[in-house]
Amino acid sequence: MTMEGAMRSRCLGLLLGLLLTITAAKPVAADDDPVGAGGVKLSEAIAMFKSTNSNDEKSVTKRIELAHIIAMYDSPKALAFLGTVLREDKSQLVKRNTTYALNSLGEKAKPLVPDLIATLKDAEPSVRAAAATTLGMIGPASKAAAPDLLAFLKDTAQAAEVRSAAAAALPSIGADAKEVTPALKDAIKDKDVGLRMACASSLYAIDKSNAKLALPVIREAMKDRDTQMSAVLRLKAFGSDAKEAIPDLINLVKGGGVGGYYAPETLKAIPEAEAALLAALKDPDVKIQQAAATALKKAFPEAAKKAGLIK
Repeated sequence: MTMEGAMRSRCLGLLLGLLLTITAAKPVAADDDPVGAGGVKLSEAIAMFKSTNSNDEKSVTKRIELAHIIAMYDSPKALAFLGTVLREDKSQLVKRNTTYALNSLGEKAKPLVPDLIATLKDAEPSVRAAAATTLGMIGPASKAAAPDLLAFLKDTAQAAEVRSAAAAALPSIGADAKEVTPALKDAIKDKDVGLRMACASSLYAIDKSNAKLALPVIREAMKDRDTQMSAVLRLKAFGSDAKEAIPDLINLVKGGGVGGYYAPETLKAIPEAEAALLAALKDPDVKIQQAAATALKKAFPEAAKKAGLIK
């Protein structure tokens, strides 16, 4: 494992606590207002960032923390500095997490679109993927990135995570559906399940008539514990078009695990699920009955009350 890879793994635990703290706060416009867990001002955060310019684990982790804090200011000065980070920081891990820090700003991060497009040329696939994701989060203001993202999607030599991020971003930025749809339909046949799911979701987002092509891909991914959580959450966007997957979701609740935990949330987004769950309460399989009761109580509490499941 490379030093960057090892540092990436060791930083995850530290970053989780950081993100839970930071994302609970709202970005502020005043550069002198203290924000973040440490209550630092923008000028202080930038100064601390500049002082930790080495690539040892401690310094990299600190710069990642500070990048998230700086992004919270949502000001021209903060964005300008983060653009410099994207262009000049020597740590790919820092650059990747800086793009993630921008995600919470959405369209407000549009001044950095040129820097993010430049970041698409980074040598590290995970950085390219992160930049593509952030461009998608910014939305139509990132439309200038469409040619690069479409090229990523079509390029089978690109890492699957890069192609997946491009597939997800293209509809969000308002890329030409006539150009994007054929590429998505081609990439949905790829061997990588993450890429197939990204293409399925994007095809449906572009045109709901693509449900017949997209839904089987998502349902297949639900069978694998490594991909079922992502598949279950993606299914929420399909609404009634996901009604065929209701038995799959009930079975996930029956089986437990992370997919089963999130399945009721997705069932709630499918109007036909309430009636299906009520019917499943009478299923010959006791475990299906129990799963239906569990899902009904979480997704449709009023119906669960009427069924006598909630007192």
